[in-house]
Amino acid sequence: MGVHETDTKTVRHPDVGVLTLDCDVLMVPGSDPRIVAYTAAPGSDASDRLGLLNVIGTQAMTENSTQA
Repeated sequence: MGVHETDTKTVRHPDVGVLTLDCDVLMVPGSDPRIVAYTAAPGSDASDRLGLLNVIGTQAMTENSTQA
């Protein structure tokens, strides 16, 4: 039978700031692989910031950057 652990993690992203995320870890006893999922509560500030990341993607967020 699998094991499910939960936690809360706080990370600082260079473009959108601090994100407080729920962390779920799924494990199978006696096995090394783990599945780790980070999610934000719907409607939370972290959810909004993740949505912003989805929009800006990998664009350079510097004052002197230009669009190609």
